[in-house]
Amino acid sequence: MKTREARGITRSKLAEDVGCNYRDVLRWETSIHEPKASTLKKIADVLNVGLDYLVTEDEYTEMLTKKDDPRYEKFTIHVFIEKNV
Repeated sequence: MKTREARGITRSKLAEDVGCNYRDVLRWETSIHEPKASTLKKIADVLNVGLDYLVTEDEYTEMLTKKDDPRYEKFTIHVFIEKNV
């Protein structure tokens, strides 16, 4: 959602460009459903980001809120290396 908003793209416009409907985008952004891999690629293309960015960004945000998760340390090290932080 942050990336979409930062690009000035509405949910309706993203849905149109990806070939789905507004409710699909809303469901993805509220974590009710996840898009198929082929749709995720289309979303990345529309937002002009790499597919890995979309996946890593969502996972990174989730991990930051769950520091007690045993995967946190390994994951954050990977993200920092990937993003050159």
